Amino acid sequence: MKGNEINSRTHYGAVAQAFHWATAILVLIAFIYGPGGSEQRIYLPARDFDRQLHESLGLCVFALAAMRILWRMVDERPEPPAYSRWMGIAASAVRGALYHHLVLFSMLPRRFPRQG
Repeated sequence: MKGNEINSRTHYGAVAQAFHWATAILVLIAFIYGPGGSEQRIYLPARDFDRQLHESLGLCVFALAAMRILWRMVDERPEPPAYSRWMGIAASAVRGALYHHLVLFSMLPRRFPRQG
């Protein structure tokens, strides 16, 4: 590959950065359009567009997270900066929790659909 598509020893490449920012933007938009509230409010006919957009964005986040995880498995990570051991453990735990939540929360409506 030519250019900075892949990671260097010190920085993430353009592809990894694009995955990061696309995921962040989609999650933010999905949060804004999430209807929230009680089931009666969420499933009002007047809220259908917001709910359907929120669900569609959730599926996009799931697909993007899957592609991001696959890219992370293929592309080498840059060397982390020097920091204490506990900070490395905390960073790994937070990163794992974020990936877990990206996948879990984007699939919840499909896993537990509305009854009735």
